[in-house]
Amino acid sequence: MSEVPSPEVRQLVNRVRAATSASLPAPPTPPGVRIPAPASIDFVYGEATAALASQRQDLNSLDTKAGVLIGASAAAFGLIATNGGSALSIFARHPALQTVSLVMLAAALLGLVGAVFVRSYIEYPDVARLIGLAELQEGEIKTLSLDVIHRAWAHNRALILKKSRWLLAGQFVLGLFVFVVVCFKVSEWDKLSAALAWLRNALRVGGT
Repeated sequence: MSEVPSPEVRQLVNRVRAATSASLPAPPTPPGVRIPAPASIDFVYGEATAALASQRQDLNSLDTKAGVLIGASAAAFGLIATNGGSALSIFARHPALQTVSLVMLAAALLGLVGAVFVRSYIEYPDVARLIGLAELQEGEIKTLSLDVIHRAWAHNRALILKKSRWLLAGQFVLGLFVFVVVCFKVSEWDKLSAALAWLRNALRVGGT
């Protein structure tokens, strides 16, 4: 009569079958037994958190650039709205240029302010989540945090792209404004040069 296998042996056999068969689910982890963290968890966790910190720096840089451009655009808007503080201003001499410039600066300010108000950055670590994982070991906490870090990274990446588009739109309109003003200035200089050339010719003819 064959010997009946003990429960421990049957349990071991079942686990081996489950591990070697793709169609069977993984065996449950016995209570009190901790699954060791992957050997590369420290490296992966460090690189992931460094990527989040880099995103934060990128967002701060975009906000700083937008703030500087907002200040410059607002100053230019106020200057143009008051005819440049002088009746000799190019905007006072060309009302159409003044109107177009104010419209372009208002559009630029809208894009720049839109870039600043795009603010839904996900901070990490989440203190409440960490407190809930206090009973786990450090490696296990890092392993469980990778999914949260990945979702935060993807969200912040989309946020950076959105903020960059708003900022780029504002910069484009500002560049267009500068181009239009320069064209008007060049046109005025051409007219002035032609007038001076005519005056010199007239003086030469009068002198002869």
